Amino acid sequence: MKKNIITTLCVCAVICLLFAAGGLTVYMWVAKSPSAVVLFPEKGAQWIRYPDTFNLFAQPAQKAHIVFRRRFTVTTVPAEAIMVAKGLRELQVELDGKSLPLPLSGPERWKEPVTVDIAKQLKPGEHVLDISVTNLYGRPSLLMFCPSLDIYSDTDWDVSRDNGAQWVKAVLSSKIIPPKITQVLPPVWEMIYRKYPVFVLIFIFVFFCRHVFVAKWELYKHALTPARLRWLLLIAWTVLSVNNLIKLPLGVGFDPHLHVQYILYVAKNIRVPLANDGGAQFFQSPLYYMIAALFYRVLDGSVEYGNVLRILRIIPLFCGAMQIEIGYRTMRTVFPDRKELQVIGTILCGLVPMNFYISQYFGNEPLSGLFSALTLFLCIKGVTRGRRDFSMRDALLLGASLGLALLSKASAFLLVPIVVFFYLSFFRGMQVRKDTVRFSLVTFVAACLIAGWYYVRNLVLLNRIFVGGWEHATNFIWWQDPSFRTLGNFIHFGKALTYPVYSSIYGLWDALYSTFWLDGMLSGLIAFPPWNYDFMLSNAWLALPVTFAILTGIIYVFIYRPPTGVLAVSTIFVYIAAVGYLYVVVPIYSTAKATYLLGTIPCFGLLATYGFEVLMKNRWMKT
Repeated sequence: MKKNIITTLCVCAVICLLFAAGGLTVYMWVAKSPSAVVLFPEKGAQWIRYPDTFNLFAQPAQKAHIVFRRRFTVTTVPAEAIMVAKGLRELQVELDGKSLPLPLSGPERWKEPVTVDIAKQLKPGEHVLDISVTNLYGRPSLLMFCPSLDIYSDTDWDVSRDNGAQWVKAVLSSKIIPPKITQVLPPVWEMIYRKYPVFVLIFIFVFFCRHVFVAKWELYKHALTPARLRWLLLIAWTVLSVNNLIKLPLGVGFDPHLHVQYILYVAKNIRVPLANDGGAQFFQSPLYYMIAALFYRVLDGSVEYGNVLRILRIIPLFCGAMQIEIGYRTMRTVFPDRKELQVIGTILCGLVPMNFYISQYFGNEPLSGLFSALTLFLCIKGVTRGRRDFSMRDALLLGASLGLALLSKASAFLLVPIVVFFYLSFFRGMQVRKDTVRFSLVTFVAACLIAGWYYVRNLVLLNRIFVGGWEHATNFIWWQDPSFRTLGNFIHFGKALTYPVYSSIYGLWDALYSTFWLDGMLSGLIAFPPWNYDFMLSNAWLALPVTFAILTGIIYVFIYRPPTGVLAVSTIFVYIAAVGYLYVVVPIYSTAKATYLLGTIPCFGLLATYGFEVLMKNRWMKT
């Protein structure tokens, strides 16, 4: 017992040190790299900006010019008055109407401070300091301090967007002025109050199941098996899908017209476009669009155009249904002798809200999520079965799934280190090294044969393997608010629990929570899709126990290190780290969506199941 405690403490200490080292490395990169658009206060000065309301629309790249003004009085001229300024992205300085010569700077050197001694330009009396900031890809912001004159950028500054015709008070860049749509709907607690009779009945039902059904599992286990539960969920999914195919407008979804444009291009030209061929979504990997284009060509001419598009939505709906199947098979693999845990895990995987809404409309995310989840399931299955039962066929199947995921969306590259980790961690030992090399080669050769042609073509014709939708290579230059990040975006959380609609504008964790447990971005619309908002918004609170179970499962994995749990935690860490990186280098509110984690549903379900198993052993939780 004592040895286990010491081992656990050592593991925790190592993990803390690794996190500390990783955090320090990330901070140093964020602080120095111009591509990491994060604004930190310095020496008492705050970043300030014009008090614009948060704009949810994408905006074309055009120079925004803001003038920041500060009046100050000098009684005694100091021997030295060092002014330090940073502007996002370019700045000019005028003192009393005269331009000051500045060191060479540019939009890519915005983190380098501009330092000027203005003592020689001063004399006793009143002075006016004007600093103009220009930004092509976002909101101009300013940080400035001059300690000898006691001047710091703060809300006492005046700002103008029309070269001084009108002046208003500056606001801190960290201040968010939300658009009206974020609070059109009542807060979550009002939604829950409206439906409290329904939720009371649900609570009574769950309580009954916990104390009667689970307590007498041996009596009921033959009636509700995990396999039958899986079929019940699939039937419910089918009914919902048929309803939404008929009733849900074709315009609902994240850029549906752009995804349809891609499908039509492939269908009419019988080729996959390059990222710079004229479509805003042409940078996406092509598998979904190739499949949809094939269906379109078969149906075109014999079915009305609008109905063809509705039929094409069956593809993402089918992918969403397969997530239920993969979740069920994952639980059956990890808990072969624990039917009750299979039931819990299948329910958790089958009812993830983000899978429901993202599968209702056009886009490659559901197909990518399906093959990513399948790849992770095959890794989990390999871990569970062990080396002796892992065959060349399994390695080939894993490679095919990985290749299809890569051909569905470039974010599937995040699976590559997971698969490498799978082989290195769970096929250890001198006696299996040769098999490990053979299996891994088969896996990655198969993946390259399936998806390699697309990425090699990008490299040859575009000089890069992958083109992001925000890059200039797509010929679409645009940006969204906020166009920068502040420290609060990474440490604050709570708006997703009160006003979850577009709570993504407040920070990373609000964005991930509100798009994981509900449609917090309204499917990309600046309007309200036809959802049942009483129940949808209530889920922000109802999901808290499951979230707590996931966190408990992560702690359980850190302590007991079950191989499947380690794989699940590693996967989620890689994906969230990737989302965090994108959140920093592409500082627009829509970069943090939980749907990017769609392929990790089996991992979340597995961790939640571990967590509920631990919590149910607690005597307070049992009641």
